[in-house]
Amino acid sequence: MSEASEKKLATIRGLLAKAEDPAATKPEAEAFMAKATELMAKYGVDRALLAASDPTSDAIGDKRITVPGPYAMAKALLLYSIAEALGVKGARIQRRKGKATGDQVLVLVGMESDLERVELIYTSLLVQALRFQTWDYSRDPLAWAQPKKWKRDYMDGFRTTVVPRIEQAEARARQEAQEAPQGSGPSVALVLVTKAELVSRAYEEKFPNARASSSSRPVGAGYGVGMDAGNRADIGGTRIATGRKAIS
Repeated sequence: MSEASEKKLATIRGLLAKAEDPAATKPEAEAFMAKATELMAKYGVDRALLAASDPTSDAIGDKRITVPGPYAMAKALLLYSIAEALGVKGARIQRRKGKATGDQVLVLVGMESDLERVELIYTSLLVQALRFQTWDYSRDPLAWAQPKKWKRDYMDGFRTTVVPRIEQAEARARQEAQEAPQGSGPSVALVLVTKAELVSRAYEEKFPNARASSSSRPVGAGYGVGMDAGNRADIGGTRIATGRKAIS
């Protein structure tokens, strides 16, 4: 990785750390998160363009991540959705029979720079989600009736508001790059399409029998409170919600 890329990542990590800091006020955390996500999206485009001219600078890889309980599936869905937003494919690995730890195991396939982006943003958002969850649980009288379901629904609600903002940051970065003056190399659009095709091909080769699954369970009071928390973890986009995504 180049020195310039290392510096950009160091800046992003610093902003995320400030957003996670319990001492940060809500407006401060929102500002840090917004800037980190903006820089993260631009960094992704920069690395894709660099890889188009120098394939050795970024290669396709895979990463196995174990998501521990409690509420491992809700956390895994957050990780999976972030990966999809950043151009990474994910597959859930079935646990061995008799292993009842509650953990979920995901394998992510994508460009190495994107895998790193996924892990950075997921780790930060999970810290924020759990901090907001603790705060909101103590203040919501409906949480005490079904605490486990409330907390699981909370994580789902958080995901449906925060992930679209990541998608919007990615779209803005791509649009800005396409509108910038172009050199003699391939267009930004072509580079990104080619990258997506390479990732899809690598995923299909690794998981030729993967099939989609979905969750349609009813949600309760914690879902709406979690959506509000996703808004508190503001990362600079329009506040919209989206439906659940499947884990293959």
